Amino acid sequence: MTTALLLARAAFMQTLRSRSVIGYSLAWAGLIAATTLFSGDAMNATLTIVSFQLLIVPLVTLMLVSLQHYNNREFTELLLAQPIRRSAYYWGQWFGVSVALSFTHAIPIVGGCAIWQKYNVLLLCSSGIV
Repeated sequence: MTTALLLARAAFMQTLRSRSVIGYSLAWAGLIAATTLFSGDAMNATLTIVSFQLLIVPLVTLMLVSLQHYNNREFTELLLAQPIRRSAYYWGQWFGVSVALSFTHAIPIVGGCAIWQKYNVLLLCSSGIV
């Protein structure tokens, strides 16, 4: 299990260092800020954010995970030549990338809701994080 945790930590750090993940997080924060500031009603802002969440998040996640696996091809080949279990490798990669992408999605939502005190947006959008 320690191998999977080490791989998860490495995947987590590598995913957070990626420019595309940082750009995605900033774009998501800008979208949330614009939606909460320019919509007059909190319910409209909530519905807009949830709609974007259902459309954008799966597509961006698929793109970022594909890029991460493509860039790690040589590392994967080298690592799978070592005496470790393949399940430990795949679970470690999955856990690291999924936690990193959840953070990049959750931090702008929590930050935006804390700044503008619209906590019902936080409750509805947290369902998409889980």
